[in-house]
Amino acid sequence: MNRSGKRKNAYSVDVYRYSIYPKIKYESHDDDIRIGQQLVLDIYDIDDKGRGVVVYKGKKVIIPNAMLGSRVRVKIVRIERDYAVAHIVNVIRETDSLY
Repeated sequence: MNRSGKRKNAYSVDVYRYSIYPKIKYESHDDDIRIGQQLVLDIYDIDDKGRGVVVYKGKKVIIPNAMLGSRVRVKIVRIERDYAVAHIVNVIRETDSLY
């Protein structure tokens, strides 16, 4: 016990202190996308409900009313654990061919 009376997990502290291996730093994908952020995305996949699906920095972005093959500017409106929802701000390029 230390002076404050709380027990300290000495094992975990000593492992990092005396380890010859560097600490593992995991990339957090949650910090890459924020609510209100605007992105330019190409829609190359559609889910079964007709929404556009894009993977951006490891997170799935779902875009309602998006056409397959178009390039759009979107605004992130909601972020969930494994996906984000965005709305179309404007269409930069329409689809080149009919699907």
